[in-house]
Amino acid sequence: MCLSIIGLPFAFGFFWRYLEQIRARGDFSLPEWHQPAELLLPGLKALAVFAVWFCLPWGVALAVQGFFAWLFAPLGFLAMIASSIVLWMVCGLFFSALWAFQRNDGDWRVLLDARLVWRPFARNWRRLLVPGLAFLGLTGLFFPILPFAFFGGFLPLLGYTSQVYILTQEAS
Repeated sequence: MCLSIIGLPFAFGFFWRYLEQIRARGDFSLPEWHQPAELLLPGLKALAVFAVWFCLPWGVALAVQGFFAWLFAPLGFLAMIASSIVLWMVCGLFFSALWAFQRNDGDWRVLLDARLVWRPFARNWRRLLVPGLAFLGLTGLFFPILPFAFFGGFLPLLGYTSQVYILTQEAS
């Protein structure tokens, strides 16, 4: 079901449940995949966060990349490098936005507070660089089976990022 648009809210609902479990109990084991209907509403919330903090910045970055690729065609490989960096950043911002959104009990105004979303990512970007690039590399490597690569890679990255954010909160 993850291979279709219909499955996306359920997959993102699973991400939501996993992050909720980590935040509540510090339990990094994967939650059971049961009662998919209960995943729908949290999945739609997570998809909204994804649209605002991943899709919008990524769309703007692709438009800028397209313009520069057209303008400086021989240097197109530089646009690909810049695109990879932006993709890594929007992944981090999505995690950070989802973290802030859950932390504030689903208050939608949190998504408009760029400082609140940016702060955890900005504090921890060095710790998130290698795992984030590994996620992007593996997703690119397994592109033919993208939904599985994305879902399978997103869960460990979500767990790792959560651990980094928890440790950062405890230290401050």
